[in-house]
Amino acid sequence: MVQREPVFRAVEVLAKGIVGAQGLRIDYRGVHNIPREGGVVLAVNHTSYVDFLEAGLVARRAGRWPRYMMKAELRRNLFIGFLMKHCKAIGVDREHGAE
Repeated sequence: MVQREPVFRAVEVLAKGIVGAQGLRIDYRGVHNIPREGGVVLAVNHTSYVDFLEAGLVARRAGRWPRYMMKAELRRNLFIGFLMKHCKAIGVDREHGAE
């Protein structure tokens, strides 16, 4: 069954455009280590605000549809909330359990 994710696909095309416009080249190494099925966690150490784009492109190269964990309060932003919903992002309540 082919998975259809039109909003995520649009974000993927945009991400490739952003990476290309910056003149960056992504060197894909070890993509074969990402399983094609089942659970997998790709942990990324943020070094910039947009490094999640490259991580998502790597996952897509491996044939996976990544799901991002994001601050739950970002849902309040209309644009980000739309993307979170349609890209199936996981909202994380960072205040819950703080005590």
